[in-house]
Amino acid sequence: SKGTMTTREILSVLEKFHKQMEEARQVMAGRMEDVKNNFRELAQRLKEVHQRVQTMVATIMAEQQRQR
Repeated sequence: SKGTMTTREILSVLEKFHKQMEEARQVMAGRMEDVKNNFRELAQRLKEVHQRVQTMVATIMAEQQRQR
């Protein structure tokens, strides 16, 4: 009869679906890795900026001490 799928057809569809899910999972894993790397890079830059600001503050403080 029309409209009914054979077991083989059902398995074929499920296999395709499973393959697509696995590919999607790998893409997501790759994107998560990118996000982690971006955050690591951002944290590193913030650390550098923070150190520069501290140096500038120390320089300004020393300058003020000298002027007194």
